Amino acid sequence: MRLYQISWLLFLTPLIHAASNPLHLAVDGAGAAFRRSDIRADTLLDYKISWANNQDNVWLHSGQVYFVSESVEYSHPISSSTKELKLVDQNVGNATDSSLGPYTQYKFTWSAGSSTIETEIRNFHEQPVIIFNYHYPEAVKNVSTSGGAKSVSSAWPSFSLKDSKLSELGILSFHDLWDAGTNHVGLKNFKGDTNSGGGSPLVAYDKDLNTVVLSALDNFKVGIQTIQDEELRCGIEGMVKEISADFTHSTILYAGKGVVDTVLGWGRTVLRHHGNDRWSDRHDDVGAKYLSYWTDNGSFYWYNNGNQNYEDIMRGVKKYHEESKIPVKHYQLDSWWYYKDGDSYQGGVVDWISRPEVFPSGIFDLVRDILKTEVTLHNRWWSPKTPYSKIYPFQSQGKYALPVFDHENIDANIFFDFLMARAKTWNCSVYEQDWMIDQFNNMDYTRNNLWAAADWQKAMGRAAKNNGMHIQYCMPLPSDYLQSVQSPAVSQIRVSDDNVPGRTTQYRIGSPSLIAYALGLMPFKDVFLTTHHQIGNSWYQGRGVEPNPELHLITAIMTSGPVGFGDKIGNTNKTLLMRSCNMEGLLLKPDHPAITPDFSFLRVFEGQTLDARLTVAELGEYHTHYLMIVNNTQSFSLHPGQFGRAGSEYVAWTFDAPDEMQWISDEKPLDVVGTAPPSFYYPKKTDYNPQYISHAYYTLSQVSEHGWVLLGEEDKYISASQQRFGELKMTATTMQSVVRGGKGEEINVRVLGPKQASPYRVTCSFGSQTELELECVAEKGCKCAGTELRRFPLRCTLPVVQLEES
Repeated sequence: MRLYQISWLLFLTPLIHAASNPLHLAVDGAGAAFRRSDIRADTLLDYKISWANNQDNVWLHSGQVYFVSESVEYSHPISSSTKELKLVDQNVGNATDSSLGPYTQYKFTWSAGSSTIETEIRNFHEQPVIIFNYHYPEAVKNVSTSGGAKSVSSAWPSFSLKDSKLSELGILSFHDLWDAGTNHVGLKNFKGDTNSGGGSPLVAYDKDLNTVVLSALDNFKVGIQTIQDEELRCGIEGMVKEISADFTHSTILYAGKGVVDTVLGWGRTVLRHHGNDRWSDRHDDVGAKYLSYWTDNGSFYWYNNGNQNYEDIMRGVKKYHEESKIPVKHYQLDSWWYYKDGDSYQGGVVDWISRPEVFPSGIFDLVRDILKTEVTLHNRWWSPKTPYSKIYPFQSQGKYALPVFDHENIDANIFFDFLMARAKTWNCSVYEQDWMIDQFNNMDYTRNNLWAAADWQKAMGRAAKNNGMHIQYCMPLPSDYLQSVQSPAVSQIRVSDDNVPGRTTQYRIGSPSLIAYALGLMPFKDVFLTTHHQIGNSWYQGRGVEPNPELHLITAIMTSGPVGFGDKIGNTNKTLLMRSCNMEGLLLKPDHPAITPDFSFLRVFEGQTLDARLTVAELGEYHTHYLMIVNNTQSFSLHPGQFGRAGSEYVAWTFDAPDEMQWISDEKPLDVVGTAPPSFYYPKKTDYNPQYISHAYYTLSQVSEHGWVLLGEEDKYISASQQRFGELKMTATTMQSVVRGGKGEEINVRVLGPKQASPYRVTCSFGSQTELELECVAEKGCKCAGTELRRFPLRCTLPVVQLEES
C-alpha cells in the first residue's frame, strides 16, 4: 500500500476568549505532487480530526465515502452491500474564497459506475474552518434509497462512531418542531432525518469547552446529517430521486473555544458565505421594534369572537389601547381573517383575502382607518382548492398545495410578488409564514426534489424584500433556520410552542435562540397574557388562568425580538407591560437575544440540566448583563468570567428587590440561590393544570474603571438599554450620558458613584424634548438637563464606605 501523509493545523480565533486551540486534521491518501500513476486500487483515504495535534485525542475519524447512482450503492472502502467506488484522480492546490479567504484544497475524483463524482476538503488558512464539498458534473438519476428520509444517497464527509469521541462529548442538537435543543453526553437522542429537520447544526464539546460545529452549508432542506451503518453521514437525504448536473453540496466544520462563541462564529461564517448581513437591518423591523398586540393561539381572541365580527372586536381593542394609553404600535392578525378550506382553523388557505363576515369594511379599511399601524399578517399552507393555482403553477397532494418555481429562473413565477404587493397596500410590514413543518413534511414534492422547498422560500423572501417587507417563520424545522440565510427578508423566527395559558414549555428557548442569533434572526417567544384571570374564551374550555405573566414578559423582552401580548379588552396589566418599553411603545431591549450560557452546557457532564439564559446591553465599553434562571432548585456561584468579563467587578440586584445589592468580583462570586415554587396553587380545571414557574432574574451592572455604576431604570426589565442611554463618558469625578425618552415622559434613573454606599436617584422629565443630558458628580449627586443635583439614599447591602468631609 502506498500512503501519502499531509497534515495541517487550524488555529482558532474565538470571539471572546483570548486563548487559541489548534485543531489538527491528518489526511492519509493525499499527496503534495499527484500524478495519475500514483493512484492504486488499494490506496486508502483516511482522515482524523484531533485537538492540539494529539493523536490520542481523536474527535472525528473518517468513515466510508458513499454514493448512490442509478439505484446502485458504491462505497470506498467497499462493503458487503456496495460496489467499489473507484478513486481515479487526486490533486492538491491553493485557492481563495471571496468570503472566507485562502485555503488549501485536497481534491479526489471518483467513478461510480458511469457517474463521475468529485470530492474535496478545503482547509482555510485564516479561519477555523474546514469545508467538505462534493460535486456531480453530470446529472444522475435514481439516487433515492430504501432508507428514505432517515438515510443519505451520498456521504461526504462521514465519521465512524466506533473510532470517534462523540460518545464522550457533550452534544447539542436540534430536531422536530420548536425543539428546545437536545443536550446530552453522546448521540443517544440525535435525530438527523428530514422529518425532524436534518440534524444541522450538530455541536460537540468537551469539559474544557473545546467545541466544533458540524452542519450543512447549502441545500439545507434536503441536506442532512444522520446516523447510518454506525456512521455519522453528511449528504443529500434518501428521498431525493435525482441529482441535477453541476450540483454541489457542502458541509462545514467550525471549531472554537466555548459553545456560545463557537456557535456564533459558525453562524456568522455561514451568513458571510451566503452574503447575508440581515442582523444589521433588524432596527428597520417595526414589528420587533415596538410593542405589539397579537391574536394568535394563546391570545384571548384567537377564534373567539362570540357574536361580534372581528372588525368590531379590533375596533374595541384599538379604542381600549388608546384610552388606556397602552402604546401599541403594531398588530398581528392571525388565520381567522382569510378564506380557508372549510373555514376551520385546520383548513388550508383558499384565498388570502379578508372574508366580509370577518371585516365588513375589508382589511384595507380596518388597517388604515381603525388600527392605523403597520401589521403582521398570518398565512399557512395552501389548499389544492386555491384559485391561484389556475393562474400560477402549483403542485398538490392531499390537503396541501405549494407554488412551483423554475430553479433556473425563480423570478418567472410572480405569485409571491402578487401576494406581497397586495399585502403592502394593507400596510403589512411582516408576512408570517406559519405551519412550515406541515407544508414541507406532507408533500412528496418537497421531499424528493432537490430544489422545491428551497425555491419556495427563496421566492417568498425575494418578493418580501422587493416590497420592503419582513418575514417571520413559524412552526419551523431546524432546516428552516438554516435555509433562511438565503432570504435576507426573513428577520424573525418563532422559537417556542404555542402559548396556551399555563403551558410550561414556553421558557426553554435559550438554545434555539442561540441558533437564531447566530444566523442573524430575532427570536419570537409568542403571545402572552398580562393578567392571571381572563375568563371567557371557550376555546380553552374555561382555562382562563395564566400563572406566569411576569415570566412571560421578561422572557419576551430578553429575546430582543417582538414583544406581543394578547389580552381581553379591559384585562391588561399596563404597569407590568410598561416594564418593557418607553411611553411611546419603543421596546427597551438588550443588544442580542438571551441565550443558554456555557456554564449551563457544562452541566450535562454532571448528569444535570440548568435552564439559564443570558444577555447583555452595551453602552460603549460599559456592559450590563441580564440573567434569567428558571426552575432551579440548586444553589451555586458564578464568577464574572462566566457571565461577563473576567477581572471586572459588578453590582448584582434583582427587579423585585432593587435596593438589595451584592458586589461581585473574581474573589466574591454571585451567589445563586435555588428557588422553589411558592405556596399558592391553582386548582385543577378538567384536564388542565396551570403551573407557576419559579424563576430568578438578575441584573448585573458593571463597575467602570473609575468606579461608576449605571444601575439605570429600576422599573424596566432592561434597565440600561441603548434605546434609553447613549455611550457613557466617565472620569474619576464625573459621569455623563445622553438619555432618550418620549415627549412628556418621566423616568427615574439610579447611579452609584465611586466608593458610594448608596445610589443617587434622578428624575428625568422630557417635556417637548426627546433627549436630555444626564450628569453625575462624585459625592454630590446627579441631574438631568436643567434639574438640580439630587441624592436619594437607598437601603442596600453594599459595604459602607466612610467619605471624608470636604
